[in-house]
Amino acid sequence: TTLNVMQPPAPTYTYVGFLKRPRSNSAILKDQRGELYTVREGDIVEGRFRVAAISDRGVDVVDKDLNIKHTLPFIAAPGGTSLPGRAPGSIQPPPPSSEEGDEEP
Repeated sequence: TTLNVMQPPAPTYTYVGFLKRPRSNSAILKDQRGELYTVREGDIVEGRFRVAAISDRGVDVVDKDLNIKHTLPFIAAPGGTSLPGRAPGSIQPPPPSSEEGDEEP
């Protein structure tokens, strides 16, 4: 009997923009269809990948199903990085913090 092990699916996003903010950095990801996603740490992208860390060099995402970390390196978008975000619906924000007074205005 032969056992074929398939490689886990890799995210199909490109990291094209970085927004440095005092409380929470944001990243702009682009999928293969050209759809844009503005994400923060803790967000879930398309129900599969949790954004674990964002820096100006890369975004770490974790496959929720397989618990495998992937790093998306920063790739500058043509014409700059001030790209609009995707409409709500495909990004799930992280659950609310249990700490009081930690809400953003």
